[in-house]
Amino acid sequence: MEKVFPEILTKSDSIEEEVNHIIRSIIRLLNTRNFEELNKFIHGGRKYIMSYGLPDISHLSLSESSDIKIIVRCIQNAIESFEPRFHLRAIEIKHNTDEKYNFLVSLQGNAILRDKKIADLTFSVPIIRS
Repeated sequence: MEKVFPEILTKSDSIEEEVNHIIRSIIRLLNTRNFEELNKFIHGGRKYIMSYGLPDISHLSLSESSDIKIIVRCIQNAIESFEPRFHLRAIEIKHNTDEKYNFLVSLQGNAILRDKKIADLTFSVPIIRS
């Protein structure tokens, strides 16, 4: 049977397992849609469980720089609110040529692991806008 959210780390998990847990958490976060209004999500204050994920961004275009800024801000807010173990440094959004997803988000940042260890992470997340 497939694991269902939430995954639980144990003390015996390795650093690699902990890093993979953070990456899976971010992939799940960025591919979940909430019902919050886009402007409220971007400019609102504290996020609650009903704000988990990204708002509807299906109407935004990657060819418009203003829309890309909105998508980036949504991703930043979601990660800051729901994955505090990952400190985001950079986001790059790429158009997709694969029909399975709409665009690819490359993330760079630091993962704060147990015992205050820091792992430098760079990974990509395929995003489905619907």
